Amino acid sequence: MTHLDQPYRTPHPPLELPRPRGRVLLSFVILVLIAGTLRIAAFPRYLPYSDHWDEPSMVLLARDWRGVEDIAFIPDWLNGYPPLYIWFNMGVQQAVESLTPQPWYFLSDYLYPLRLLAALSGIATTALVIWLGWQVGGSVAAWCAGLVWGLSPIIIEHGNFAIPDPFVYLACALSLSLALYALRRRVMPAKMGLPLLGSLLAGIAAVYFKYTAFYVLIPWGITLIVMVIQGLKRPVARRAMAAWLIVDGLTIAITAGYLIFGYDALTLSNNEAARVRSTGLASVVQALLDPQRNLNNLVHTIWPIGIALFITVLALGGLAYLLRRRTRHQPPPVQILPVVMLLIYVVAGVLTTSSFFDLGRTLPADPQRITQSFVRHVLPVTLALAVIWGAGAAQIAAGLRAVFATRQHQAVNASLLVGAAVTALFCMTAVPAIARNLQSYRLPDTRVLLWQWADTNLPLDGDIALERGAIENTWNRYWGGYDGQKAFQWWYTDTLPAFDTIQPETLRDSGIAYLALTDDELTLYEDEPATAHFWDRLTLLKHIPASRSTHGPGVYIYRTFPPEQPVEAATFDEQIGLVGYDINDTALAAGATLRIRPYWRTLETPATNYSMFIHLLPADVGDSAAQYDGNPGQDGRLTLQWDDPEELIIGPWAEITLPENLSPGTYSLAVGLYDFATGQRLLLANGADSWRLPITITAVAT
Repeated sequence: MTHLDQPYRTPHPPLELPRPRGRVLLSFVILVLIAGTLRIAAFPRYLPYSDHWDEPSMVLLARDWRGVEDIAFIPDWLNGYPPLYIWFNMGVQQAVESLTPQPWYFLSDYLYPLRLLAALSGIATTALVIWLGWQVGGSVAAWCAGLVWGLSPIIIEHGNFAIPDPFVYLACALSLSLALYALRRRVMPAKMGLPLLGSLLAGIAAVYFKYTAFYVLIPWGITLIVMVIQGLKRPVARRAMAAWLIVDGLTIAITAGYLIFGYDALTLSNNEAARVRSTGLASVVQALLDPQRNLNNLVHTIWPIGIALFITVLALGGLAYLLRRRTRHQPPPVQILPVVMLLIYVVAGVLTTSSFFDLGRTLPADPQRITQSFVRHVLPVTLALAVIWGAGAAQIAAGLRAVFATRQHQAVNASLLVGAAVTALFCMTAVPAIARNLQSYRLPDTRVLLWQWADTNLPLDGDIALERGAIENTWNRYWGGYDGQKAFQWWYTDTLPAFDTIQPETLRDSGIAYLALTDDELTLYEDEPATAHFWDRLTLLKHIPASRSTHGPGVYIYRTFPPEQPVEAATFDEQIGLVGYDINDTALAAGATLRIRPYWRTLETPATNYSMFIHLLPADVGDSAAQYDGNPGQDGRLTLQWDDPEELIIGPWAEITLPENLSPGTYSLAVGLYDFATGQRLLLANGADSWRLPITITAVAT
């Protein structure tokens, strides 16, 4: 019998893996640095606006637990929620408040450091995934697995939010890595106990971050069984093994007992738990065993790698593995037991996700839908699939090495060739997507532009009506991150009478001064004959368009009432037009206060910052009897910032107190603009330097 006829047996792996050195180690360091750079560049995305609905929930629940704010709804809705991230969130909040004391904190004050820490956890997870791949298939598997976790745009995006999931990925990667590390030491079971305890603690941390991650304990359990079997074969290791079993058992009893009896985790009342209670356990089992549901979730698990690339590499790797077993006495570079353990973990993860969620048959393509997708639920499984995929690439490299050796091409580095090919294929889609995402993340969000504009330009004349949808949280400090100084109140349109049954005056009488909606929402209303007329009777204040230089929907904001008095043909130096005004009265007694508010439009961006004067002049030639000077727009909005001809600019209420000894008679209220630096006034088309309004002054009543 020749050696080719002898059955192949997988030898025991070495107790210690060779450490990556030289260029291999440098390549891993570079990969981690690139992954870190991308995450650091991406995490501030669109702040101060929060575009993920779970981020405010976590911050608010942490504030409620701290006792610094009485939060409605959230504590009841998330009763029994996994506690570890809430504790973590509480600690970050306290650190922020200690390091940057201020009277009031906005949502973004907490989200910025929380997202930064999530990004740092993603960097650590990348390093652990590389180590995991190294244990399974050496340098090629490590590189490919790290490539996926480090550079996948889907993983980068969902790993940078201020939610528990990024830390679930970190804990799962650590638990799996330590379980495999212990498994490789199975020839010496006494040395398996410490890494197994670390794997258990990391797995418990994952569960404390998110209950549904419990399947990460399966690899730990498999390795524990291996330790027991190996320990029973070696009497000298039994005592140490028994001690580790006691420690692990106590750890499980304490942590599980706290969750069940101390923390009352079984009362969890979020959406997933409520769904289970309403439909019953039988429906959960049915969902878990639904083939289509499982396939949908599995496809989403592979999605960050690339469906075609994953299948191709895995198929070629499997073929290379089978050929190597049949034709070579050397062991394949990939250890089969760790791969089987990871496959069991993958199956358990997909089934667990299917028991409470179906990600659907269609992979989202629109960036907003990718952000709002629930792919984050299966990303703990993706990190194991990335390692298995990397193991397939390692097996391809081993097969090529064998081919090159028989053809005397030893100079060809098969590992480098396969690694470069896989990297090129992966980056063909990943790099353009990363570039698009990073460019988008730097853009100002239209909701932030809207609230900044409103905070500067809108007087608090009433509430704002909004559609439920893309801009519903714009002025919500808790959920949208609004950080303006003005406290706007808002109503949702579904709580108001239908627009085809009311007039704008009805909204005004109800205290609603403004109405904001997106381009798409306005189009739907204007396409309906019953509501099209409604918008014609509103006063458009501002349109913030969706464009390549912004992120988010285009937004219109209307006023439910126009200026009380329109003004025609009052344009100053062909730059700024006075289009209307509100006034408290045009017949006042001496000693009274005259209040007037102008409305402006700009024909072009003004040449400089102009000031406004309002003078009360007698009918005959004479000095001003009373006057007001100030900014023509709201505070903080200088005329050099008037760059939109379609915008209606609401001026401030100018108050002029009339002298007590002012003679009765007819006066003129002169409104004009001037350059504060030179004193030069702007002229109207008729050559006048002001627009005039007749005012009657009556005698003081005795």
